[in-house]
Amino acid sequence: MNGKSAGKLWVRAGLIAIVLPLCFIFPYVLIVVLILTWLTFLDFIEPKTKTVLPPRTWVDAKPDDSDWLELFLKGCESPAEEKFLQSMVKEFNLYPSNGALISPALSMEMQFTFHNYRFDFVLNSKYIVEIDGATYHSSPEQVERDRIRDEFSVAHGYSVLRIPASIVFNNPAEAIRRVKDFALNPTRSATEPEPEPVAKNSIIRKPVSNYIGDFTKGVSSFTKIVIDASLKQATISDFKKAIDSEQIFLNAMVRKVETEIRLMNLSPGERKIHDEMYARITQGHIKKPITEIFCWTPIILPEPIDNEVVQRQISMECPYHLENLRKYFEDLRKRSANDYMFAVLFHKYMEESGFPDMDLIKSGAHVPTSRE
Repeated sequence: MNGKSAGKLWVRAGLIAIVLPLCFIFPYVLIVVLILTWLTFLDFIEPKTKTVLPPRTWVDAKPDDSDWLELFLKGCESPAEEKFLQSMVKEFNLYPSNGALISPALSMEMQFTFHNYRFDFVLNSKYIVEIDGATYHSSPEQVERDRIRDEFSVAHGYSVLRIPASIVFNNPAEAIRRVKDFALNPTRSATEPEPEPVAKNSIIRKPVSNYIGDFTKGVSSFTKIVIDASLKQATISDFKKAIDSEQIFLNAMVRKVETEIRLMNLSPGERKIHDEMYARITQGHIKKPITEIFCWTPIILPEPIDNEVVQRQISMECPYHLENLRKYFEDLRKRSANDYMFAVLFHKYMEESGFPDMDLIKSGAHVPTSRE
């Protein structure tokens, strides 16, 4: 029983002792005494609540703990960070100390928070190390956000090293070499001033004009990202629509062929029932020619634009969509090679629909960079 519960029992016991003599004068007061006695009894038999300790994290790790490395690994946000952490611990003989990993040559903090950013690792309180996964950090938008983030870090006295996750996994020795060159043997120009490291959670006092300038710069960077994204969308809109519509029509054509094959495999009785049901459902509807259902749009690469950043993004994205389309045609050719009936019907309907590039569905064909 905790102190709070014990205090309640003593208060109620005192009330009972005070009210009990009144029962001889006012018999109805006995009801109050019985209620207080019952509540006191319930509190007394109340099961004791166990204090649940919060789970341990790397911040609680001590050098003598057998699982201290496991606690630090659980604090990582990706397998690449875990691999990097293990390599660093092994190379520099790091051990835990007040939520950080230290050795005579190096100190390392993880999940380091500064202003609105959180960094993967910070070495010797001034060198930021970010482990970049290819999937998340390769998009143009994320590259721009990383650039703004790095500029902010450098402006506040930090240096930044980004190591691709592929290097951490495939060549950890190279990752360690980069860390040593970055944090232990930094090369700076003799005229470059040594930035003063900023302590964690310290208050940066700058003139109001500086904050306004930082805000204006951030707004300008964000506006540029939005404008570039809009320009890219407008430039590749026709190309993307043509790709998407062709994919939709090809899928519809495959389903049409598959339906035709299923009908061919029905027994005469089943086919008669199907035809009667189909006639009832489509009664009064005029069946459109296949050329009106499938309207193939020429796929043309967008014209180059003057914006180098956006043009570079377009040059990366367009081949990606064409490659996906090429793989789809390759799958259709393989299916045609293995299924004679599918090949006959698919080629027949594609030709009747007016598909402009019949050679693409034949064996050995390939999708060019554009189709006009």
